Amino acid sequence: MLKRVYTLNSCAAIPGAEVFQFDSEKKLLEGWRDFVLEMDPDIITGYNICNFDLPYLIERAEAL
Repeated sequence: MLKRVYTLNSCAAIPGAEVFQFDSEKKLLEGWRDFVLEMDPDIITGYNICNFDLPYLIERAEAL
């Protein structure tokens, strides 16, 4: 199991997680996309990921 945080601009270290910081929303979304393509996960889990996170990421990617 991986614990990763993708954040726009800076973020303090989070114990037990890798933090990836990006200076633009476009680069953040590209970083997330690259990670998903590289890992080819069977499961992506999180709190309310299906009803908020994934639809939001898709909408922002389409907007950019």
